[in-house]
Amino acid sequence: MAIGAAQSFGVTGEALMRIVLGVLLLGIGIYLFMGGKKLDYPVIKKIGPVTQKFNLGGQYFEESEGRVRKYEVTRAPLGIILIFLVGVIGGFFGMGGGWAITPVLNMGMGIPLKVAAANSGIILGVGSCVSVWPYIFTGGIIALFVLPWLSGQVVGGFVGSYILAKAKVSIVRVILIGIMAYTSFGLVTKGLEMMGAIGKIPSIVQVILFVAIIATVLTISVFMNKAGKKEEKENG
Repeated sequence: MAIGAAQSFGVTGEALMRIVLGVLLLGIGIYLFMGGKKLDYPVIKKIGPVTQKFNLGGQYFEESEGRVRKYEVTRAPLGIILIFLVGVIGGFFGMGGGWAITPVLNMGMGIPLKVAAANSGIILGVGSCVSVWPYIFTGGIIALFVLPWLSGQVVGGFVGSYILAKAKVSIVRVILIGIMAYTSFGLVTKGLEMMGAIGKIPSIVQVILFVAIIATVLTISVFMNKAGKKEEKENG
């Protein structure tokens, strides 16, 4: 669809859409950072009729706290519409929807951050299964290249889900912010490059930025983990 957009609206139109999406993503990341703990477990003040009819609330065991947490869902119709739009945009640019599904579920529908992240992973997995068929039918899949990635995806999925379950919610939020910052950088610089405003960003710069973001996220996570343990000792 991105190719079709370039043909219909021109390269400048596609570039502008990428820049706008990148800025929007950065704004979401900043909001997640500023929202702090209130976004980890949102407080639902009003449950809509759709939520009540389909009983969308639930509960899960929070391993980092050793207790069961109950949650409710609000603004379900709005969330469904936003998730559809995220799917359209993700398919349009061929970048998946992980950058926005979690914020939509968390900030739009009041779902706890960990539950939102888990649902995001499931949604992306289903979407990938559907979107791969056009490439299979047109002979665009080379099994020799796909199998190693698929193996890594399976291993990463198991490891990621284990870490997600064990990690504190605040650490998960920091990781999401890091991912959003990196994705935003890629979208904005690609858009500016397509418009001729900047030259092509060297691969080494992207690698350095990625490593810097990962290092920052790990440092903040370790600091937050130590602070959390210290607080638990003082309260215990």
